[in-house]
Amino acid sequence: MARLKRQPKRGGSANAHIAAFIAHLQQVSQDDLPDLIQPILDQGWHWPRTDLQHWIHPLNRFDEILETVIRDYDLSDMAHAQTNAFTPRTKQLVQSVLAFQKLLLENSTNRKIFSGFDVRPPFPPFLSAPSPISLADSWLTTAT
Repeated sequence: MARLKRQPKRGGSANAHIAAFIAHLQQVSQDDLPDLIQPILDQGWHWPRTDLQHWIHPLNRFDEILETVIRDYDLSDMAHAQTNAFTPRTKQLVQSVLAFQKLLLENSTNRKIFSGFDVRPPFPPFLSAPSPISLADSWLTTAT
């Protein structure tokens, strides 16, 4: 999978609050990631529209997380049903990452650079869902 390598255009910088959150996303442990993301999912996007280029590093991290889940739970070949149930923490992590990506894409410009769809085949098409949490929850509930 190709990672995003673009950098924000010169002169363009992220809102200070967005930049601080991005830095926090990069530093927080994977176990604490759902707890960091969930308040934003609960309260909704409260920042100005953002350029997706500012989110390259967190998006690459999310791709790595999803790739690891796909590998660890043998989801790369969907010719068979999932045989290894998600742990509650893994389920929460996948739900929060998918839901946050949807929220981010809804509130970003320059979405054409998003290449995270190539790690999604085992996951449901979350972008058209009215509620990413309920879609991810319903899919993950049936997969466990």
